[in-house]
Amino acid sequence: MSTKVNVNTEIRNSKILKDTLEQLKIKCNEDKQNEIITIQMAYNNMIFDLKNGHVSYDSGHKGQIDNINRNYQKNLVLMNANKNNHVVESVNESNDGIIITLSY
Repeated sequence: MSTKVNVNTEIRNSKILKDTLEQLKIKCNEDKQNEIITIQMAYNNMIFDLKNGHVSYDSGHKGQIDNINRNYQKNLVLMNANKNNHVVESVNESNDGIIITLSY
């Protein structure tokens, strides 16, 4: 039996989250202020409250949340590297993590 989970999250950037979900081919809805991103699920919707740094989801979707978090963090690092004019040399992903090599 699954339960609804509410936890704090570091996900705060609407654009990066939407780009991440698009890369993962996950459809979402957002409110007018881009503060609440909702993913329709069969039982409990997945809801990202970007203003307050919370995410709520059904415990059966923990793996999907982990995958979204992992890809969001990767995209955040790549966006910051681009913003700081760094060159991305390589992005290597494995089960153990993600290694991003940058040059100045």
